[in-house]
Amino acid sequence: MSGLFPFIEVEINGAPSNQIFYDRLISATITDAPGQDSDSIDLEFDDSPDPETGNYILEIPPENAEIWISFGYRDTGASKMGLFTLDQPEDGHEETSFMRLSGRAADMSGDLKEALSEHWDDTTIGKVIEELAKRHNLDAQISPSLASIPLEYYSRINQSMLGFGTDLADQLGGIFAVKGGKMLLLKRGEGKDAKGNDLSPIIIDRSECSSWGFSGFPRQLFGQVETEWFDRAKGRYIRETAATGLDSTVKRRMQHPYPSKEFAKRAAQAEGERLSRESAKGQMTLPGRPEIVAEMPLTLTSFRPGRNGFWKVDTARHVYQDTYTTEVDIEAPEGGRKEE
Repeated sequence: MSGLFPFIEVEINGAPSNQIFYDRLISATITDAPGQDSDSIDLEFDDSPDPETGNYILEIPPENAEIWISFGYRDTGASKMGLFTLDQPEDGHEETSFMRLSGRAADMSGDLKEALSEHWDDTTIGKVIEELAKRHNLDAQISPSLASIPLEYYSRINQSMLGFGTDLADQLGGIFAVKGGKMLLLKRGEGKDAKGNDLSPIIIDRSECSSWGFSGFPRQLFGQVETEWFDRAKGRYIRETAATGLDSTVKRRMQHPYPSKEFAKRAAQAEGERLSRESAKGQMTLPGRPEIVAEMPLTLTSFRPGRNGFWKVDTARHVYQDTYTTEVDIEAPEGGRKEE
């Protein structure tokens, strides 16, 4: 990206920001990670008063203001990074006067945070999510591999919609998010982002990175995961196992019983996938790449043997601070890292 000229564009409640906004802007950071916390924005400003009048120049936007952010390069155009709702204005004086504005994805507000208790009988995962999406005036998008999972009984006890959806997704090896007017429950590893869009893999070469680091080995402690469910017909608990894809004879036993055989099998697979993803991690910083998002598959080249090859983006932070950089946290794909 050398030779390109990065820039940021911001609209607040539909109105373009004025030049004072950009003159006083110190940094802007957008964080994209899987699940309900997938999008957040943090803006920091120099809030020093006017030296002649002593009056403050910057105005704090109104409560729940909608903030549109675009990052890009003058040479190639801008990419819309998302719509956010202001939720944490902060101002004060430390070494200098400052103002900080923080926000979450616009869909992550309102009644989605209300805690409720309820239960479902003789249904499927898909029907539960469709019912909840309709209640919140959202469309539902569910991976077919998850939608058909049967539920004899399932309960929600004093949980927000966001908390309930995230817990359910974690047990099934999925990602739960509310974005773009949709309630999404997506299977990890199917090559889709938190909006349900297909993700094309990208290649990152060591020469593109200003910094990088890795940790872990291409193996880890548990080779299998064991769960259990209660078989009403037989009157006893039945165990299910799933391989993590890693080379170990040690078994991890989950203590929590699950509501059906299919659910227990999925939970075992999900825990195995989580363990395999944690077997190796890395991070890198490179010139701004707005297309990099959570869950994106990566291929690394020119690094140390054992680090090259396939990875997956865990979290991407897009930072505008004099220039534009992307900080990427990566993890092993499902099945774990393999030696190259």
